[in-house]
Amino acid sequence: MPDQSRFFKDADGHWWCKRADEKHWPAASAICIGCAREFGYRPRLHHAPPQYCTKECGRKHAEDRWYKDEGGTWWYTQADGNRTLGKERLCGNCGKTFHFMPSKTGPRYPALYCSRLCANKADKPRRRLRGPESPHWRGGRATARGYVLIRVHHEEGYGKDYVPEHRYVMEKYLGRRLGQQETIHHRNGDKTDNRIENLELHVGRHCKGATEKHCPTCHCFDIRGDV
Repeated sequence: MPDQSRFFKDADGHWWCKRADEKHWPAASAICIGCAREFGYRPRLHHAPPQYCTKECGRKHAEDRWYKDEGGTWWYTQADGNRTLGKERLCGNCGKTFHFMPSKTGPRYPALYCSRLCANKADKPRRRLRGPESPHWRGGRATARGYVLIRVHHEEGYGKDYVPEHRYVMEKYLGRRLGQQETIHHRNGDKTDNRIENLELHVGRHCKGATEKHCPTCHCFDIRGDV
């Protein structure tokens, strides 16, 4: 919602928006559907004009559209005059009773909180959780460009949360960290097969990998991972 303290109308009826450097931007005006008064706003390309003059006006107008019939059922009146079935529930954060439309809820929007502010406050402690305790935990494995990434602990000396599994397996097998010039080759060409017997250590870059059982173009036995 636009801050109405920055907008004004001149003597010719044109709307302007105040800037910090005491200059003015050209502005437009609209009629608030909540209080029916004219207000100013900054027009944006491919964006519809705002419907309400302030956030408070929008909240009040939305609350006025809710009503309960004689049977105790809640309804929400749409802008076109039609009504939508509603329900009421206690907010999971502040305990306040609020109304919501079941037709607009789903797995991603279960309507557990009365406002976005309450939803952020309730979800903030969960955002601090890391690893298996996080609700977004997916097993600590991911893929990128066909390679498998695994989650590691910072105590092991890695600066990133996820590292390539094939390099991690080779480092644990050799007992040392790999250098930037060292690469790992998959013998059978399967980037997800990170068994130590399928990995070969190379100095420098190698070919794109095997399309058959073994790659005939690179020197796969120069440095072996099992030496």
